[in-house]
Amino acid sequence: MKTIITIFAFILLAGNAFTQENESIIITKEQKIYNLSLIWQEINYNFPYLNDSDINWDSLYISTISKVLNATSNSNYYKELQKFVSVFHEGHTMVISPDVEPQGIVNLFAKYLNGDFYITGVGVEYCDMVNVGCKILEINNIDVKEYFDSTIYPYESCPAHIRYEFLSYKLFFGNLNDSLILTINQNDTIKSIILKRHNSYGIFKVFKEFLKRDNYDFKVINKEIAYIKIGSFSDRSILKKIENDLDSIIKCKSIILDVRDNGGGSSFGDEICRFFTKDSTFISYSMLTRINNAYYRALGAYSSEATAKILNIEPRHLEYNDYFIFNEYENKEWTTKNNVKLSGVLSDKKLCVLINPMVASAAETFLITLRNLNKGVFIGEPTYGSATQPLVLPLYGGGQVRIATQKTTYITGEIYNYIKPDIYVSPTIEDYLNVNDRVMNNAIDYLSK
Repeated sequence: MKTIITIFAFILLAGNAFTQENESIIITKEQKIYNLSLIWQEINYNFPYLNDSDINWDSLYISTISKVLNATSNSNYYKELQKFVSVFHEGHTMVISPDVEPQGIVNLFAKYLNGDFYITGVGVEYCDMVNVGCKILEINNIDVKEYFDSTIYPYESCPAHIRYEFLSYKLFFGNLNDSLILTINQNDTIKSIILKRHNSYGIFKVFKEFLKRDNYDFKVINKEIAYIKIGSFSDRSILKKIENDLDSIIKCKSIILDVRDNGGGSSFGDEICRFFTKDSTFISYSMLTRINNAYYRALGAYSSEATAKILNIEPRHLEYNDYFIFNEYENKEWTTKNNVKLSGVLSDKKLCVLINPMVASAAETFLITLRNLNKGVFIGEPTYGSATQPLVLPLYGGGQVRIATQKTTYITGEIYNYIKPDIYVSPTIEDYLNVNDRVMNNAIDYLSK
């Protein structure tokens, strides 16, 4: 069975705000160049979206050489590598830095809701100055979105369509020794506060959240709707728990499947999908991955006008051009045999699937399979958008690079970008303040009609 690592494992590694100083590791100039060249080479060979972008990858590589050589610290060096890779903003394609510099965090928590950033968690030291629910206007006297896009996002792999929602937790990250000026709208009053960063979160006086963090939950709503929470695909015991609850689920008229905040894990989602179809076999998803064939690339070189000019010949072997420009792909379908005893036991149930921007990786593969089976009405917000298998390689200095190696497709051949909800519902700051699950309520209303 194919394994797709959870995207939240990447967050914990790539977004660790509380690192300890470790600049004693010496990365030589030769090693700096090697790391950069390795990334450039492997993306050339393996990254499936390289030719879909207007980025001149070779020119960017050349211009980055001096930047990595002139980096004054290991931390700055790795930031240059992160910026180099993050131009694609593909969720599984990133450089993860080692713990090389002490970072800091403010004891506040922010969420991006309906077009604005809000404070949803307040540490005890700020509870007399900042209220939960106030709108964030500026950071360091810069519009908060402009600050985010210029200071945080250039170093992040997160896809653009959900960057604010997914990375709002990083809004206050920064150098441990630097203070931060926060400008907020609190009770219709504009105020600015100077905040100090710490090396860890302190005690929160108020923290508003309505989503449970459990990996699994089951309950019956209004005596006829089965609610199933799947919070992770890293825990295969979830499958057994669903089987144990099947008798109760079957008695219900409809099902709410809640995968919000599910960052992925291993791809056993197709085993859950068996409950929803009686088909003897079904295609979970399809993918395109790059073909690197040295001989065909050699032939394809003759199709290049530059090569033809050097050899003083007319371009030829045009049929091999895609091999030369790294644009040849093979297609693979992942098919699931559906011959288990419980196949299709839920196929006649009305199904709503709850989604949000934190749904990623193997969780998205699960949703793609449901889409391919024409099962479920998706309610909530767009998902993260990275159902790809990363190639993982070590780097000098203790870091690593991860590079997506596939384009995931639906059975129709359409390239997968991210799941768009059939019914768009986004939580508001009022929902957080009142602990009101607007998305869940919409699903209940839909299924009760």
